[in-house]
Amino acid sequence: MTDSTYNGYTNYHTWNVALWMANDEMIYRHARANKNLGYSKWAQRFIDEFGEYITGDGISWLSDDVDQDAMDLVMEDL
Repeated sequence: MTDSTYNGYTNYHTWNVALWMANDEMIYRHARANKNLGYSKWAQRFIDEFGEYITGDGISWLSDDVDQDAMDLVMEDL
């Protein structure tokens, strides 16, 4: 049986945004301060406030490939 996830996440896009959220202090603090919004509303606020549409690896914060439900869970754990 093979694992169809990417480092425990649904796919690379979801893993990448979770990685940046957990490992970049400014992003982490912003996400933690706004975790009550849920992922998609937080991501839009982050984009509006900082003008950063993509992670440092070029993945869009609001990409359709990002598993929103998984990211909501990530934010709950911040």
